[in-house]
Amino acid sequence: MADVDRGVLVVADISGYTRFVSGVELEHSIAIVSELLGAVVEQLAGVATLAKFEGDAAFCAARDPISAPSLTAALFGCYDAFRRRLRDARHLTTCTCDACREMVSLDLKVVVHHGAWIAHDIAGREELTGPDVIVVHRLLKNTVAERFGLRGYALLTTAAVDATGVDVTDAKRFTEEVDDVGSVELYVLDLPALWDAEQERAAVVVEGEGARELVFEMAATPAELWEWFSDPARRVQWNQADRIDVEPSSGTSGVGTVNHCVHGKSTITEEILDWKPYRYCTLLVSSPVGKFMMTVTMVEHEGGTTLTVRVRPAARGVRALPVRLALNTKVKKDFTAGMGRLAALVGAAPA
Repeated sequence: MADVDRGVLVVADISGYTRFVSGVELEHSIAIVSELLGAVVEQLAGVATLAKFEGDAAFCAARDPISAPSLTAALFGCYDAFRRRLRDARHLTTCTCDACREMVSLDLKVVVHHGAWIAHDIAGREELTGPDVIVVHRLLKNTVAERFGLRGYALLTTAAVDATGVDVTDAKRFTEEVDDVGSVELYVLDLPALWDAEQERAAVVVEGEGARELVFEMAATPAELWEWFSDPARRVQWNQADRIDVEPSSGTSGVGTVNHCVHGKSTITEEILDWKPYRYCTLLVSSPVGKFMMTVTMVEHEGGTTLTVRVRPAARGVRALPVRLALNTKVKKDFTAGMGRLAALVGAAPA
């Protein structure tokens, strides 16, 4: 007879999947969903093992013991990976099909339960079965959206909370009536709100005393301008670098990416410290005049975008004086000229 295992059962499911695939190009929609689910499973792999993919969902299991920090990191990690992959895919794609435009309508819900299961072979494939496997899947159909207005969330049973000790201080508790199961006590975590808060807490921006500020008006949206900043092929058209080499060379910019802007015999290196697409980015710039930090902020308004550049020396005290002088002269002159070229480029682009 098969052994009975106990532990955590997790189903990560993409919200809005049915409407998404029903109204857009099938080939692209499936590719997008596969990419997103892959990112989620990569994060869950630190705790749980993939049992199987189920269309728009991934079913995973982890044998006891499971620590609260590990489960918390997995939940937040998979949602963070989902949101970042969705964001990066949206702003990097040049495809104008319905699937690529509507991918922003997708979100992620994660259901977590603790219980028992048996793994057995069916037609050469291992399947997990048992009442608790049924429960975690039945909980995908719930009243969270109606009760709390959430599309993205983590839903944990009291069995999962009790077994792992995961912190549910920020969660809302309620009871769900589940078909063929009965009343189930649950906690729901607002993952989008927690993710947004984390983005704000992690902000690295140049501001306050000692910062120099340049303001430009652009006849384009923040999304359009972002492409001119993040795409090396476009960027060389306005900053007049000979070329821009990117590390890593995956094509997706983000925190930790390093750009090497080659200008003749000199190279300016930029490390991305913060990266909030369509809102702002912050760079640590190493140039012949010294090191300085730079934040570029984009605020949309009717008719275009206000683009604000704030810079300050990376060093403090006396060591900052040569850099501060350069920021007031050469850097200001070069950046102002570059913004003039960019303004001409986006002004000629379609609205």
